[in-house]
Amino acid sequence: MAEFNIERIRFRWKNIWAISTPYIKDDIVIYQGKSFVCLIGHTSSGEVSGGFYTDLEHASPKWELQLDGFVWRGDWVNQTYYSLGEMVKWEGYVYRCITAHTSNVVTSQGVHTDYSKWTIVASGDKWQNAWQQNFYYDLGDVATYNGITYRCIAKHNSASTFALGLEDDQASWEIVTRSDNWRTDWTVSTRYVLEDVVKYNGTVYRCTTYHESAATLALGLEADQSKWEQVIDGIEYRSTWAAGIRYIKNDLVKYGETVWKCTAGHTSEALFRTDQASSYWTAWLPGFGYELVWSEAIEYQRGDIVLYGGYVYTCLENNLNSVPSVNGIVQNTGNWELLKQGYKHQGYYAHASSYKTGDVVRLGGYLYICITDSSGYYPDTSNRWQILVPGHQWKSDWVDNIEYFIGDIVTYDSTAYYCIFHHVGTESDNRPDLDLANENENYWQVMLQGVAGNVTTTDGDIRVRDSSQTERLAIGTPGSVLKNIGGDTIWQDFGQAAKVYFVSPGGSDVESAGTTSNGPFRTIKYACDYIRADQDIRTPATVFITSGTYNEILPIQIPRNTALVGDELRSVTVQPAASYEANNMFYVRNGCGIRNMTLKGLVGTLGTDNAYGTKRPTSGAFVSLDPGTGVGDTSVHITTKSPYIQNVSTFGESCIGMKIDGALHNSGNKSIVANDFTQIISNGIGIWASNNGRSELVSVFTYYCHIGYLSDAGGKLRATNGNNSYGLYGSVAEGFDTAETVITGKITNRADQATANALTDDVNKILALEYANAGTTYTPGSSAVTFSGQGTGAAATYQETRDDGIYEVRLMDPGDSSLAGGNNYQYKLNYAQAGNATYIQLAAADTDGTNAKYSGLRIYIKSGDGVGQYGYISSYNPVSKIAQVSRDSDDAQGWDHVKPGWPIVDQITTSSQYSLEPRVTASDHTYVATSATAPSNTNWSHVVWFPAGNCWVTFTEGTTVYSSHSTDGLTWSAPVTRLANHTVTKVISDTNGSRVLICTTNGVYGFNTANISNTNVCGSINAPFNTVDVKGAAIKEATKILIYASGTHQLSRTANLNTISTASVTGASAGATHVYKKVAYGAGIGSATDGCFVAINEGTSGGTAVSTTLGATFYQFNAAGPQGLPVGYTDIVFGNGRFVAIDPGDGSSLTKTAISFDGHKWYEHSIPGTTDYLKIEYGGGTFMATGTGTQIAKSQDGVVWRITSNDSTDFLATETANWSAQAYSPALQKWSVVASNNANFNTVSGWGATPVIRAIVASDRILEFKIYEPGSQYASTPTISVYDSQATVNSTQIARIGDGVLGQPVFSNNGVSYITASATIAGDGYADSYHLGTTIKLADVSLVPGPGDNLVINGINDVNYKVSSIVAQSGSAPNFAITMTITPSLGRAETPEHDETIVVRQQYSQVRLTGHDFLDIGSGNKPDTDYPGRYVEGYSSLNDPKQENEVREANAGRVFYTSTDQDGNFRVGEQFKVEQDTGIITLNASYFELTGLSQLAIGGIVVGGTQVIITEFSKEPTFIANSNNVVPTQKAIAAYLNSRVSGGSSNANATKLVAGVIAVDTNTITTTSGGPITFTARQHFHKPVKGDMAAMQMFASGGDSGNARTN
Repeated sequence: MAEFNIERIRFRWKNIWAISTPYIKDDIVIYQGKSFVCLIGHTSSGEVSGGFYTDLEHASPKWELQLDGFVWRGDWVNQTYYSLGEMVKWEGYVYRCITAHTSNVVTSQGVHTDYSKWTIVASGDKWQNAWQQNFYYDLGDVATYNGITYRCIAKHNSASTFALGLEDDQASWEIVTRSDNWRTDWTVSTRYVLEDVVKYNGTVYRCTTYHESAATLALGLEADQSKWEQVIDGIEYRSTWAAGIRYIKNDLVKYGETVWKCTAGHTSEALFRTDQASSYWTAWLPGFGYELVWSEAIEYQRGDIVLYGGYVYTCLENNLNSVPSVNGIVQNTGNWELLKQGYKHQGYYAHASSYKTGDVVRLGGYLYICITDSSGYYPDTSNRWQILVPGHQWKSDWVDNIEYFIGDIVTYDSTAYYCIFHHVGTESDNRPDLDLANENENYWQVMLQGVAGNVTTTDGDIRVRDSSQTERLAIGTPGSVLKNIGGDTIWQDFGQAAKVYFVSPGGSDVESAGTTSNGPFRTIKYACDYIRADQDIRTPATVFITSGTYNEILPIQIPRNTALVGDELRSVTVQPAASYEANNMFYVRNGCGIRNMTLKGLVGTLGTDNAYGTKRPTSGAFVSLDPGTGVGDTSVHITTKSPYIQNVSTFGESCIGMKIDGALHNSGNKSIVANDFTQIISNGIGIWASNNGRSELVSVFTYYCHIGYLSDAGGKLRATNGNNSYGLYGSVAEGFDTAETVITGKITNRADQATANALTDDVNKILALEYANAGTTYTPGSSAVTFSGQGTGAAATYQETRDDGIYEVRLMDPGDSSLAGGNNYQYKLNYAQAGNATYIQLAAADTDGTNAKYSGLRIYIKSGDGVGQYGYISSYNPVSKIAQVSRDSDDAQGWDHVKPGWPIVDQITTSSQYSLEPRVTASDHTYVATSATAPSNTNWSHVVWFPAGNCWVTFTEGTTVYSSHSTDGLTWSAPVTRLANHTVTKVISDTNGSRVLICTTNGVYGFNTANISNTNVCGSINAPFNTVDVKGAAIKEATKILIYASGTHQLSRTANLNTISTASVTGASAGATHVYKKVAYGAGIGSATDGCFVAINEGTSGGTAVSTTLGATFYQFNAAGPQGLPVGYTDIVFGNGRFVAIDPGDGSSLTKTAISFDGHKWYEHSIPGTTDYLKIEYGGGTFMATGTGTQIAKSQDGVVWRITSNDSTDFLATETANWSAQAYSPALQKWSVVASNNANFNTVSGWGATPVIRAIVASDRILEFKIYEPGSQYASTPTISVYDSQATVNSTQIARIGDGVLGQPVFSNNGVSYITASATIAGDGYADSYHLGTTIKLADVSLVPGPGDNLVINGINDVNYKVSSIVAQSGSAPNFAITMTITPSLGRAETPEHDETIVVRQQYSQVRLTGHDFLDIGSGNKPDTDYPGRYVEGYSSLNDPKQENEVREANAGRVFYTSTDQDGNFRVGEQFKVEQDTGIITLNASYFELTGLSQLAIGGIVVGGTQVIITEFSKEPTFIANSNNVVPTQKAIAAYLNSRVSGGSSNANATKLVAGVIAVDTNTITTTSGGPITFTARQHFHKPVKGDMAAMQMFASGGDSGNARTN
């Protein structure tokens, strides 16, 4: 401690020590809980961490400890500086810092990684809740685990899985408290830990060792018995014993009448006695139970009582097939014990039966009792029987070959005999009268003697007398009658008819029967087999079947031309004999018939689902075609008359009512017809036509069937007035005839030309085209557009195309249930109030617009002043209605135009109709600029693309002219000398002549591809050109007409580069100089064939000379003329339908550009920056300007320019060069830019035009996109974005790019008086357009299909289309080109690709239903349907009707139907539906072209006597169509009126108001007639009056003009 001198109390309290602070001796500070006194004056250390200790531990310490102490820092924190003595809390411990340090960065590690820097001050418990895996536990941590509370006694990381548990680190814990953890019933594969308590059947156990329970119930808790201790011993009753069940010790079961207790865990065997033999069971509660008659198939249990024969036995031991008595009535001591003797009367003895002890039978006249089990032993001849009661039995007349028993009584020849010995009667041996003649009388004894002389011996015998004696006439055959024939009495048949046969249950299946009703056949099968045995003789036949039930051996083959006719539908029943239930019942062939009977008893099972979700039964059919001996067996084919089924009902399960399988016959009609045919077949098929089988059905009904009517594999069913009731499916058509030779073809998306609408301007001239599809693969000059409409004179040609441009923006299916085109897109159409070049004032009626809603929207002028202008709203003031407009092209304020460069109007007026719509933009190009080493250190001044050589060629400008060429713009050839003492002024590629033309001040020269690398090979093109001084030139390739400006600044013309003539220039100003240097040729301008040459006049009068006569004559348009080109322009180029000229300026002003669409009217613009741009070129949809500086400029219209320095992406790879010339390669879609200051060249790609696209909106959705400019040079597909802040669902669309895309045509004449106009494009390209709707076009079609045929488009697996009509066809087989309509319509999700293959099938499976009824289809089979309970208790989820199951079509199968259902709803296929309870009528959009919610297009509804045709019901509120065929909805009318006059009362918001002839427009009141306005009431003016009224009042001196007033 420091010495304290009370005499010197000079300490000064300075509070907490601070860095960089002056301290003097005796200052007192506190630092980290300790008090220090300053020993030496000093300024404290500037270190934040440890600075105090630097001073404290200095060689000359600055401080001395005055009072010890500590600083409490609370919980330990990572990345924190801790000083000596500071205390923290971590987990359950308090630590003191013993070494200053910065704590580690990992929070979860706490003090442990710095453990050496701390010492424990105090310890305690820290509650950590339930034990966790992968957790660091520290000393004193307390956690619960399975009901036990533990305290950590060794630091550790806990186990990585719960499966390992706390027990994995058991040594690191001590138990604080423990308790049982109830885990309910024991389960398999479960982790059990100490103190877990479970119930295992009736016993409760506690876990004593951690373990995972057995994996199967079969192993049970017993597998780990040593790991449990028993807590409670109990029993559990498990009901009746069963095989294959896991039983556990103390389980109780009932087996027989005894309750048994399990002695050990086990899985039961198949027989209880097997388990009993293994000592698994012990009787717990014995019992008795009466089991009725003994059976060998029943296993009997101890205590069972059975009746065996007439005796009753008790079971002593469990047994199976142990006969109770095998020794008569002797009591056994084995499995059974005799309980009581008795009798069991078994009726008349049956020799084939088995009898048991106590059975009593009657045989003959005696009763016998069985005393030993007997089978096959006659009672009257065996010691197994005893006579119980003797007696007699009357057997009537003796009959030969009949078995007689003791006691039988018979009569023969009027004498009665009784049998004394069992025998079979024989006529020759033991006939009673003969037996009496025997000495021994072995068989008969006389009981009563008869009258002598009797001749009748048998029932039915008649005594007849001839001339001498009485004779016996035996009874005739069944059905015969007694007749007198020639005086003799005889029996003969009665009622026999040719080829008519009879069947009756009492008949006989013998050949002699069947021809009369009294002598019928017994079975239908025998009758059919009999007739079929001699078909030619015995048919056509009719088989009459009398009432009764016929159990027939199946199948029954009905002969041809044979009808089976029952007495009555319900009295004749045909069913299969035993074991024939799965067979076919009736096979039919030509001319067969089945009438008036019930067929029943076929039973099978229902198979598994096929690929289409339906099933087939395994059982046969009640009626089906006869397969004969094979498909070629013509004897069974249907050739002239189809089999006919009438007034027949069937009852079966999982079988078929009628099946017409055409695969059974390879010729014939393959058909069966039916009338009044009812199928009640649960889980079966009512009518099934397959493999081109056919059937016509009238009043055919099905009930409970899996399928009512089924057609597959090309089968055809036609039905009327029938029904499908209940069952799972109504009528189903699946598949087609696989053997059919199908019609093939392919989809062509390229059959049409590009499609476009013509836009007209405010003076009814055609302004531009808007493309739905701009086409692809067109070549320049090979396409044309023609116009039709009310106007005349319009002419335009395509002089260029775009490569890698957007020819279509395809609206995509969203991929969910919503419609394509998004939702809630804005579209408003109205008239402006005012506007100028940067803003537009929207209509006064626009009352709901806000800045949030309108900002970012595109605004487009549709008509009136400014037509064709567009931009996007950058801001909107809803009070003033003023929308500020910015250009899409560069985001500057102002307007763009759909015809780029077209003059923007200064004033927008009330004639300007605008639309607000979503803004559509395309992603920008990917610019790639690559530096290339120049051929040599030379000033290169010209470059041209040479198509014939597929290369660029560059030239120098000095006295010695060099050239170099490159095929890629990157590698240039070594320079070669071309000319000496020449100055190059222009280089032209003569495409037709396959050479490069070099225009110089001393002649025109050229070279071809052969000499492109040869030195000094550059000859004069023709003698007249040897010395001409060419300042500038332009060529019309097709005719090789070259116009050039000579050294005398005159214009000259050469045809075919041969002779030279001076062009005449008219209109030149007198006294003015005319200096022509630069010339350009505009193909299609002024003349569709001749085009237009334009030369810039650099003389004092400026302007241009223009020729539309191929240079024969020019007309000079001076700068001073209307919109003439000002003086100063020095270069000109033609592209994109306009001339663009450039004025480089003087280096201190902007470079000017001017554009012209005809060569004499010019519109000036400028390029930003100070670079003097000297040269301008065009290619690939864009202009490029280069000059004296390092900048280049780009524009696609000559109006809006972008330069390198104001673009985020440099146009070129380097900016150090003075760019001197540039040329575009259409083949490579690249620019080459050369330099004049020995710098590197550049090759540039991605220098393309930006597309201009509009979205067409209707009913809040985008319907399509219109293209005004397709853009160009997209290396990859651009992204199309649609912006509307109010859209709730965004549309999905993709751009489709290609080469040879059409841009705007070049107009040689815009025409006049085009109020409306349409455009038709013809050329060598096509519109690659996906099919939508109901019309498709096909190519290479092998055969012309017909209406109703099936169309399958490859790749569309879930839709089968129907051919509705053939619209057009051309060509011949097998390459027809066809346009057809189909149903349903093609949606966006299904549109096929070009050349996708199609198949047209005519042999498709079909069901045609007329007047059909569906009743509760979907309810299932008979049990599931629950009739009639379903109508009492209601439907369940199992049997609820499913309308979608009424008709099923799959894999090209089709069902045509008109139907009603259980609710009375009427349907015509999927096309038309009437709901009777609501009256709602529904039309299917895919068949009737219903689009959206605002339009109904069904071909036109003719209304009223004026024959107005209504083609659309619209909710569109702007009445944009102005049509006589569109009817607006109420809401649309209200919205339209509100847009014109809103607010009511005196608040009329309208752009212009007309009442009578008075018109109010803005702040002007006029009359529409031009006449005066008469005021009949007093006027009161609040402001001074100006003009004529004020003057008149002053002269009149009697009026108050208000001029002296101030308000």
